[in-house]
Amino acid sequence: MDHDMALILCRHPKSISFRRPVDPVALGIYPIYNQIIKNPMDLGTIKQNIDQGSYVDKDDLIRDIQLVWNNAKTFNPKVNMSNGCC
Repeated sequence: MDHDMALILCRHPKSISFRRPVDPVALGIYPIYNQIIKNPMDLGTIKQNIDQGSYVDKDDLIRDIQLVWNNAKTFNPKVNMSNGCC
């Protein structure tokens, strides 16, 4: 699968918030985050899935990338910096 696409996204300066799974406890947003976001996804997990050959085709990869952005937009208020990066 397209390892280069994941690397480009992970290396982008505005991707820092999306490189690791959200830790709701550490961020003080538990259990609210888990009630709102049913399918968490992050760029690090996507890269790991690519490395393990977990994606059958590019559509699966694109769905997960879109899930990262959709989750951020769903959980974060419009004024939050994370939402502006999506």
